[in-house]
Amino acid sequence: MAFYGFLFNCASQTPLQTLMVFSAAQLEILQLKLSRSFEETVSSEEAKLEHVKKLIREHQFLIQFVTNLNEAIKYTILLEFAVESVHGAGALLQLISTKKAIEIPYALMYLSLLVINMSALAWSANEVTTQSENVTVGVYGSNWTAQSAPLKKLLLMVLMRAQKPLSIDVGPFRPMNNEAALMTAKGSYTYAQFMIHSRSISK
Repeated sequence: MAFYGFLFNCASQTPLQTLMVFSAAQLEILQLKLSRSFEETVSSEEAKLEHVKKLIREHQFLIQFVTNLNEAIKYTILLEFAVESVHGAGALLQLISTKKAIEIPYALMYLSLLVINMSALAWSANEVTTQSENVTVGVYGSNWTAQSAPLKKLLLMVLMRAQKPLSIDVGPFRPMNNEAALMTAKGSYTYAQFMIHSRSISK
């Protein structure tokens, strides 16, 4: 039964992780392309303009892709966070209050799985935000100051778009990042402590 639960967990997590890692990787590739835009000294002005315009279209596509992805999965992420928080509290409560030594490894393994899941999800989403901000690093890494005025204007457009970082959100509330995962862990611990306190009062 535990094996099937593990498979189901992997199946539900893999699409989200894959889409976010893909987005972050494509943004990082775009950074490299931008930083190497003007390495060929023999390239003509027209070729440079066409190359930069192609990169701008690629950047616009990635912005739209991540925006649509966020709209599609943000409530799934919210549900994931809520469920992980409750399950984490339950696993922590069982780990703290159990009187049977045989239950400790199972509770510890389950709690570890939840922490790994949440950390991986938060890290992947955080990478999307980080790599979208680092697009500016790609522009600054190129020899853009030595280019013509039309090229500078095009690159300025890229810089302006990159000023607003892309994000994967937890529902309508906040961007999902490492801080959000830490808040979820704190929430689980607080809930577990509350339940332990309630049990002690009822006794």
